[in-house]
Amino acid sequence: MKFEWDDSKNESNKRKHNLSFEEASSIFDDDESLEQGATIRGERRIIRVGKTATKLILMVVYALRKTVVRIISARQAARSERNAYIGSKLDQNTDEDES
Repeated sequence: MKFEWDDSKNESNKRKHNLSFEEASSIFDDDESLEQGATIRGERRIIRVGKTATKLILMVVYALRKTVVRIISARQAARSERNAYIGSKLDQNTDEDES
């Protein structure tokens, strides 16, 4: 998977959230992440909540540009987002146990 971002936005995100887009991109390796579509400022965006390689649960907003993922913003997930992520994993485990 190929990623891109605006370098000045990445620097701004590092200052504001202490999080680089490089680290944020690792949530795309999390097969159990959650996604929800949105339209922001007239552009189709996707909100993804998932776990990084360092086990942080993040919320990342991105847009698909052909075959490239363009990261728009990233931050640590809010409590409600973390709970939704953890709850979905528990639901998956319950479904597997019932099979």
